[in-house]
Amino acid sequence: MAGRIARRGMAPGLATPTFAVAALAIVFALLGACALPFTSQPGAQTVTSLDVLRTSDFPTNHVPPFSASIADTAKVQKLYNALVALPTMPPGTYCPADFGVEYHLTFFRDGASVATAIVKPDGCEGVSLTTSTGHWTRWAATSPRFWQQFADTLGVPESSLYVAPQPSGPSAPTPAPSN
Repeated sequence: MAGRIARRGMAPGLATPTFAVAALAIVFALLGACALPFTSQPGAQTVTSLDVLRTSDFPTNHVPPFSASIADTAKVQKLYNALVALPTMPPGTYCPADFGVEYHLTFFRDGASVATAIVKPDGCEGVSLTTSTGHWTRWAATSPRFWQQFADTLGVPESSLYVAPQPSGPSAPTPAPSN
């Protein structure tokens, strides 16, 4: 085998440095992907008030506007804790129709913004939470108590969170504000 090093029990080509580097890269990538959901978690923090704005990614859907400011510290803290406790969305999850409705939440502690979240009541019911320590994606579809907690915090019936596109009428702001 001119110019080749053959190893006992290995097929030709498997003993090359290129193969070894590629194999190690794949192993580390798989281990890293497996660890992602279990690395950093949003930490517990105190929140005292909340601003909420409903937006629509599609202005032609005519989703009714909604905004609220909540100063009930106990309710706001309970909602924040519920967001943090939501499970992560499993990879490969099939999602039903998404009409572009989003609730933008800004959590405050003594007047300073400490966390933001985007909550989607349709499609996969994803929740995106951002704090000073990181960004997390959660899944509310398997947590019906979360939706009731959200509605209770806003002081509205839970059914009013799930708005359907209308053929005409006022529309929630779009494009969505940046958090």
